Amino acid sequence: MEPERPESALFERWLDGDTRAFQELFTLLSPTVLAIARRYGLRDAEAKDVVQQTFLGVHRARADFRRGAPVRPWVVTIARNVVRDHLRRHYVRREDALELDGPIEPRVEAPEYGVPTSEALLGWAGQALAKLPEAQRRVIELHYLEGKSFADVGKALGCSEGAARVRAHRGYETIRAWLLDPTAAGLPDPFA
Repeated sequence: MEPERPESALFERWLDGDTRAFQELFTLLSPTVLAIARRYGLRDAEAKDVVQQTFLGVHRARADFRRGAPVRPWVVTIARNVVRDHLRRHYVRREDALELDGPIEPRVEAPEYGVPTSEALLGWAGQALAKLPEAQRRVIELHYLEGKSFADVGKALGCSEGAARVRAHRGYETIRAWLLDPTAAGLPDPFA
């Protein structure tokens, strides 16, 4: 039998009325939530807001939690949903993100990234995405732009969830490499 995780014990204590256990749970899991927010590219203040919103969501949904279930994956799922909601509200309208060839109304301050305009960066990203092999491009479109889970992406493309994750990872790595050396892919330099 798997040993009880500290967050599970804290969560059970909190559900049983120990209010200090919630603070301990927050202290234990907030670094994980903060790391998730930063991995999605949120700045420090935004990432801290995500941590607060996540634990507010944990507090509100505690009655729905099935006792004995793992706590950390549940909190991580809430955190990812909070991050996605934040990104949808504050950066790019979802319907605009799906139209890579059409006008996109960006909400990112491009000068802090060294890009002359945010339109230039988004246009470049659309060109880079179009240059990816179809298998990688489709995974990124379905997962990142349409918000589908990797399990759903795998079903849609006739591959496993793991294969979908690998394709996305390879696609993102390729785009990162192109961002460092855009001429290698025949792309314009978005920082010029």
